Amino acid sequence: MPGLLFHDLRRSAVRNMKRAGIQDVEAMRISGHRTRSIFDRYNIVDEADLRLAAENLSNTRSAESRSAARSW
Repeated sequence: MPGLLFHDLRRSAVRNMKRAGIQDVEAMRISGHRTRSIFDRYNIVDEADLRLAAENLSNTRSAESRSAARSW
């Protein structure tokens, strides 16, 4: 694709791995990043990612509360 750089593909790969739930250490090994600081440059987080994270946290907390209530 014209104008597309290797680093564009690498950034997309890191973002896709993070969205798939792959742990940072594993994603770093796959992408070849040796340092956390460089990996973080490729790990782009946008508003949709933050909303999804907040929703996932809320759902997890709700499920834990329901589970705790059942165990009493």
